[in-house]
Amino acid sequence: MNINPLKTAVQHKCHCCTAEKDIELCELENCEYALCLPCKHKIYKFDNKCPCCRREIDITIYQDNSEEDSSEEDSSEEDSSEEDNLSINNRKCNKILFILKYFIKILSYLILLFIFLCLGRIFTIMTNIGPSENFWFTGFEKPVLMFFIFSVLGSVFIFCVCLLSICICKTFNDSLKDLVK
Repeated sequence: MNINPLKTAVQHKCHCCTAEKDIELCELENCEYALCLPCKHKIYKFDNKCPCCRREIDITIYQDNSEEDSSEEDSSEEDSSEEDNLSINNRKCNKILFILKYFIKILSYLILLFIFLCLGRIFTIMTNIGPSENFWFTGFEKPVLMFFIFSVLGSVFIFCVCLLSICICKTFNDSLKDLVK
């Protein structure tokens, strides 16, 4: 009985373009993300993180060792340094945009919270809950605390009324559907 040994060689394909030539695996530990050289250049041109595990990677860009005129080599070195500068600037811009995006998001949540608290305070004034002559509680000992307490009280009441009206409308719609059937 002849048993053929199993082949253990793994054929890697590029995870971006499925090419099988010039494949390199991620250099990071516990990550074997396969990329061909053209895809690696394109991806690492804008970001120095592995596309799979998202950890930072030390980028080394390989250049072809083809025979060219010295003037062409000088121009290609200049182009390569310009591309490197552009990719570094791109990464900096991406980080700044990332921080700016989250700053704007947090700021918009704070503005919405303030609007909701003001609506709650207006509701407490309309329903005569607490003092109604001074919206900001400027004459009181702790105006911020008083404003916050009555604003939250009004906001909770508005939320409960909205929730109750949604429940009532839903049961009313359900009963109407039952009557129609």
